Amino acid sequence: MRAVCGVFRVAERCFSLGSILAAAAMSSMRAVGYRQVWEYLEGRYDKEALREKALAATRQLAKRQLTWLRSFPDLLRLDAGGAQDPAVALHLLLDEGRQLLGR
Repeated sequence: MRAVCGVFRVAERCFSLGSILAAAAMSSMRAVGYRQVWEYLEGRYDKEALREKALAATRQLAKRQLTWLRSFPDLLRLDAGGAQDPAVALHLLLDEGRQLLGR
């Protein structure tokens, strides 16, 4: 929630300064959330729509990231939310590191 408030504050500050052209050119405005907050501040939609649009943009980013990660055939995947025992995950990582180093 803190990150959401930060994104909102930064976008709101830029918006209040009237720096529409400067903000549009900033790379941060391409980050998930900023563009949606900016459009909300312009009055294009209400807070509920802002929430929905930000969630959709986040899901789209996650999907693109997973697609990119799948392009690495030898990638070791550990499910952060899964039932994987932390000790087992650590051993898997150490084994992978040893193999990469040839030890």
